[in-house]
Parts: sequence; structure tokens; C-alpha cells
Amino acid sequence: MYTASRGRQGSPEAWAFMVLYLLCVLLANLAVFLAGSYTVSHAIATATLLLAAYPMWRYLERREENLPFFPIVTLLYGLYYGVMPFTPFEPYAPYRDMPNGILVKAGALSGLGVAVLVVGYHGRLRAPFVDRLPRLSVYWSLDRARQAAVVLGLIGAGAEVVRRIADVPPSFDAIVYFLQQLSLLGSGILFYLWLQDRISFPHVLFLCCGLIPLQVLAGLSTGFTFPVIRLVVFLGMIYVAVRQRVPWRTSVAAIVVFIPLMGLKQEYRELEWFEGRPEAARSASDVARRGLLFASVVTRQLKERRTEAVRDAAEIVAQRMDLLNVFAYLIELTPEHVPYLNGASYSDFFWKFVPRIVYASKPSPKWGNEFGHRYALLSPGDDLTSVNLPQMLEMYINFGAVGLIIGMWVLAQLYRALAQILNRHSAGEWGTVSAALVLSSLVNIESNLLLVFGNVVQWVILLYLLGHLVRERNPGSPSVTAGV
Repeated sequence: MYTASRGRQGSPEAWAFMVLYLLCVLLANLAVFLAGSYTVSHAIATATLLLAAYPMWRYLERREENLPFFPIVTLLYGLYYGVMPFTPFEPYAPYRDMPNGILVKAGALSGLGVAVLVVGYHGRLRAPFVDRLPRLSVYWSLDRARQAAVVLGLIGAGAEVVRRIADVPPSFDAIVYFLQQLSLLGSGILFYLWLQDRISFPHVLFLCCGLIPLQVLAGLSTGFTFPVIRLVVFLGMIYVAVRQRVPWRTSVAAIVVFIPLMGLKQEYRELEWFEGRPEAARSASDVARRGLLFASVVTRQLKERRTEAVRDAAEIVAQRMDLLNVFAYLIELTPEHVPYLNGASYSDFFWKFVPRIVYASKPSPKWGNEFGHRYALLSPGDDLTSVNLPQMLEMYINFGAVGLIIGMWVLAQLYRALAQILNRHSAGEWGTVSAALVLSSLVNIESNLLLVFGNVVQWVILLYLLGHLVRERNPGSPSVTAGV
């Protein structure tokens, strides 16, 4: 286990990470410089990448928290806002030919946003209430944990299939979604115990041949890769918490796999989607068929087109994850041509905490579609397609640069508050798995704030209540505590 003395002595893993990271950034800068195309935007992007790496270095060096959630988030910010200038690819058509001054402004503001996020989280200028929040801790009974994992996994698997093949009424969708996530929770419990060598072979078989393949196939069957990315992040954070090291080789391998999955999925969507949306499956076997079809379509393209397919995939992923040029596009239009939203995208904040089963007609704004229409990214008659509205850009199109700065500080306090409540070394086994489940859903930084954070409070409460069913009840053992 980690001790405070380890952080003071220095962590070889932390310095190895930083040296390799700096080397990659240096080589990227050198390549652009030798090509004769180095600009101010590249220097700003470099600063953004360096800022984004600090939380991971600090986590590896000090191990102040249990799960590497915030380091993953900041690295994603670096990826989304700092990598595109160093690639040989053009951005998507609407974002091309941005004036250099606008690109510099977008880079400066996004870099400032990342700096505010990092300083707001690790610095002293924090909201005073954050450090006074209770620290939830739930230690489980080993036998109850094993039993709960199987039961939760089966319930979640059933809900997973129901959600894919049935037309669930809107008032019950949140309930079915919660039940669906129990499959993920069961997987996390079994994975945690497997890492400790505390489950039998049938449990391992249930995990590796049942729950995980089901979630992968069900996720891919929709034509989206985020459910699978979230599963990998979820299990990866649990691994780091248990083994106290980051599986770097596995992480790199996962990135190599996800690039073609993300970049070559369009052919699958053309085969299985209708009017730009995934159709409901007909049966559980149809869900599995579609997931396998997704994988086979990508594999076939790699076999047939080889280097060309890899390059196409890399270009599509780079364009898909490029938020710097999107930001420049928004800056050019806002507010001269498109007025500020003035907080409109946050207007349903309070309704997010009211279950739809209680208030069936509560507002359900579709800001992804609204955003696409406001900025002419969708055709006028398209009421189905949703364009991602990233959280940092949402702050800007609501309140401008000031809104971005204040908003990123507020976001840092939200992350910090969740870390105070959930992400502690004393969280216990159930607390660790629950924290990984909640936090892994928040790595989606390219969607608007309320879409990502809307159900966090409900999830924390529900998972804490579920923890009472598996907690260790022996008075001499660790038990459920709060405020420890």
C-alpha cells in the first residue's frame, strides 16, 4: 500500500512518466519546427499539454487520492485542445481556414481554461466548503460482495438487453438505465476481488466470458465507442487503486485498439443505422450480432486497406477529438453573429434532480441539436442529430471569456468535492468501486455539463445505500463510516 513517505522520497513512475511525456512533446515540436510551419499556436498548444500533464505527475508522485480520475480528465483536455496543431491533418470542413488570430485566441483561452482547472483543483483558492464535506467509506463483507456481484451483474445484464431491444417509456428510462449500470458495478466488484485473488474460477469465468463481453458487444452494437471506453477507464482505475501502479503498456494497447474502432465505424453505421440513428435490436442475439459485426467491419477494413485504413482512422480520430478549431469557429461567430446563451443551457439545473417518474413532463432540452442549429452545423430540418457541446465551449458561448474562467474554476470545485467525498484511500472496497463507477462517467468532457453531471448526486446516494447491503457488520472490522 501507498504511504506518505513514498511521495516524499520521489516516485520513479512519476519521473518516468514525465520524462517520456516531455520527450513526446519535444519531438512533436521539433517535427513541426523542421517542417518550417511552427507558429504561436504551437507554442500555446505546448503550454496546454504541459499543464495537462501536471496532475498525473502529482498523482504518481504523491498518491494523495485513490483513483487517478482528475489526471485522466486533464490529460483528455490536453488531448482535445493541444494535439491537433501537431498533426498533419486538416480539421473538419466547417472549421477550416480560421484566421490565425482567432486560432491564437482559441488556444490561449483553452490553455487558460486548463490552467484554471488545474490551479482550482490543486491550488489554495478553493471553495471553503469543499474540505468540510463528509468522506464516505464502505468496507464490504467478502461473502456478501461475491454474492452481490453475481446478482447485480445478472440484473444489469437483463436491463442491458431490455434497453437495447425494447422501447422504454421516457418516465422509466432512468430506472432501466440505473439497473443497466448494475452490470458495470458487478463487473467492478468481481474485478477488484480477482486482482486480490479472492474469487473462484467460476466467478472469473462469469466476469471474463459473461459480463465484460456483454457490455462490450452491447456498447459497440449502438455504433458508439464511449460505453467501451468508459468500461476500460472504470476497470483501469480499479486496477490502479488495488495494484498501486498504472498499467502503461495495457493503456497504450487500448489506445491502439480504440483508434481504428473510433475512426472506422462509419461503415457499420451505414449498415445498421436508420436516418442517422441506431435502430433497436430485435433480440439479445441481435445485440451480440451487431457488436460482432462492428468489430468485423473494422477488422476487414484494416486487412483490406492496411496502411490507408490506419491513416484514415488516425485522421478521423484527430478531427473528431479536435476542439481547438471548433473553439476558434465559435469565437469567430460569438457574439457578433450568434448571441451569448446567457446561461440558457444551464436553465434546467434543478429539474435534473427530479426523477422523470415523479414529474413525467419535466423539461427535456436537447442542447446538442440546438447547438448544431445555432452554429449552422446541421441542416435546418434535422431534428434528430446531436452535436457534442463540450463543457469548456459551453461556458464560452454562454458568458464569454469571463464565463469560461469562472466556469472552469467551478468545474474544478465540483471535481474536488467529488474527490473529497469519494476518492480517498480510506474509501473501502465498495467505496472504491462506487467511486470508479461515478467518476468514470465524468470523463466525457465533450458533452455539456448537465448531461454529464445531471445524475451524479442520485448515483452517489443510491450506491451508498446499496453499500449497506454488503457492508462488513462485524463490530471489530471496518464498517460504513462518514466524515472520517
